[in-house]
This record gives sequence, C-alpha cells and structure tokens, in this order.
Amino acid sequence: MKKSLVILALSISPLLFSCASDSSNDLIPVETNEPGETPTIETYDGSIKAIVDSSCATTNCHDNVTKQSGVDLSTFASTKTGFSGRAMVRAEAGTMPPAGALPSTTIAKIQNWIDNDFKEN
Repeated sequence: MKKSLVILALSISPLLFSCASDSSNDLIPVETNEPGETPTIETYDGSIKAIVDSSCATTNCHDNVTKQSGVDLSTFASTKTGFSGRAMVRAEAGTMPPAGALPSTTIAKIQNWIDNDFKEN
C-alpha cells in the first residue's frame, strides 16, 4: 500500500508543477495582422538600434569602449554578433540589462529581427 502511494505521488507531481506561468507576458502573442496585411519585419536601423543604444550599448556597459564581458553592441555588425550569441538569452532571462528586464514587446521585436536574419535597414 505504501509503495502504491509513493508511485501515485511521483506520477502526479509532474502534472502539478509543470507549465506554470506567473505572467501573461510569457504567453505567445496572438497574430495581430489583418488578413492581407504584410507582417512587420524589424530592422536594425528601424527599431533595434534605438533599443540597443538605450538599453545595452550605454557607457560602462556594452559600448565600443567598455565592451563589458567582451561584448560590444555599438554597431550593426557587433550587435548582430552579440545577438547571435548569448545576448538574447540574457535578455529573455531578464538578467540584462541590469537596470531591469526589457518589456516583452521589446523582446519580441528583437526576436523578430533575429528570426528575419538580422536585417540592417
């Protein structure tokens, strides 16, 4: 009987602790384009540069002088390299920037830029 209870408890516990979310920001956004509307493709010059300049490539962080942890996000080429590496992982995890996590809409813009092959303009 005791063995049966242990097996039952072990088989139910994954169901109780999986797929939890504390925020609606974790949900995948619903497609918002109207039928026939062209989806937005983020570009470095169009929106990513402004995000990176204000949140990442700031003085004493990932600018072309400091290059914190060896990461320079001050140009298109270096930002592309950075976001091909761990920069996006850190941003999604909320550990970068140190001042606070980027909003989910900003993360989505950066992911769109990555998913569309890092368009410059």
